[in-house]
Amino acid sequence: MSTRTLTDARPRLRGDLLLSAPLQRGPGTVYLVKDPCSGRAFEIAQREHFLITRLDGARSLAQIGAEYAAAFGRRLGDGHWEQLLWLLHGRQLLAGGPVAVADPEQVGRIHRFRLVRDAAAVVDRVHGWVRLAIRGPVVLAVALACAAMLAVLGLHVGELVDGFLGLGGQPGAIVAVFALVWVSAALHELAHGVSARHFGCTVSGISMLTLSCTVDNLLYLQSRRRQAAIAASGALVNAAYLLPFAAAWLLLPEQSAVRAPLAGFLLVGAVQSLVNLIPLAPLDGYRMLSYALRVTNLSGESRRFLQLSLWRLFGRGPGVAGYPYRAKVTYVSYGLWSAAVILLVGTGLTLICYSPLADHFGTSAAVIPGLIVVLTLAGWLARPSRIQAPQATASVRGEAKDR
Repeated sequence: MSTRTLTDARPRLRGDLLLSAPLQRGPGTVYLVKDPCSGRAFEIAQREHFLITRLDGARSLAQIGAEYAAAFGRRLGDGHWEQLLWLLHGRQLLAGGPVAVADPEQVGRIHRFRLVRDAAAVVDRVHGWVRLAIRGPVVLAVALACAAMLAVLGLHVGELVDGFLGLGGQPGAIVAVFALVWVSAALHELAHGVSARHFGCTVSGISMLTLSCTVDNLLYLQSRRRQAAIAASGALVNAAYLLPFAAAWLLLPEQSAVRAPLAGFLLVGAVQSLVNLIPLAPLDGYRMLSYALRVTNLSGESRRFLQLSLWRLFGRGPGVAGYPYRAKVTYVSYGLWSAAVILLVGTGLTLICYSPLADHFGTSAAVIPGLIVVLTLAGWLARPSRIQAPQATASVRGEAKDR
């Protein structure tokens, strides 16, 4: 193939491919590309994204190459173009070529625990019932009502704790509370699906066994606000679910036999709602923070950043000089936050365990739980950052291997 023929070519990327917004991963910026037909996703770097988004069938490779040279100060040779086009063709991402389909066996393995036979149909039906309620003013009003309810419950936290502790001698009440909490968890997952459907995503599975919701294309929404709203919807529904129970509890007379078990349920439900907002993996708060920051694998990359920083103090490893300032701030902040949570939880457990152990071991009773906390933190820092990343398509730097 002559140089003129190659650079005059006007290849076109498939129009149905999904591309994400720029995402921070480690020291670099990456983009995700998904083939909706096969379900396969690929990760590409900023330069590859620059090239493939210009494969529109109107511009020639020569024109795209000129734009690339102006943007990055480097011209692409024929070898780079051939490599990129062959890989795009092999991945079946170019228009006019064969289109891959999803492997039914693989899909079956992924969704083996799915207990809702047609999740998309269920979500569509529920969305039709509540779509008028998924409006800004309505959601804001519900959120304010939930915040007020949680504040009122906070003022009665002592009574809620007493009600929860009193469940120990009431097996029937325990079963009832468990059933109510399970319904809340199921509504949590359904809320994710309905909000995702509202913002144009596809729900491919809801499991009432593992209490999970599989939302396709969520990472490819261009709006961070919508991504965060989908992640937050579950916790909001958990809190809204408590509103009638909280009202009933406040109105019940003090001598009512139902009041104490209901208080225990309200405590569990409030904790269930609030804990989901904590920005720790795999909670919804973690996803909300990741979407807001446009960062992928925030926890793993933060741990990796701290590892590189610590090794550099001992004169080993490449260090973190290649990280941009924003990434440094993000990874240091989240890494220290995660370590602080581990220490906080560990300290609380140490204090809880100290009293029963002190009778047998004296003041040294705090050593064992304290040592467990230290080992947990050390293990978190030392754990390898195994990043489950989508495959890369190609590199214009001449590297044909996957990243």
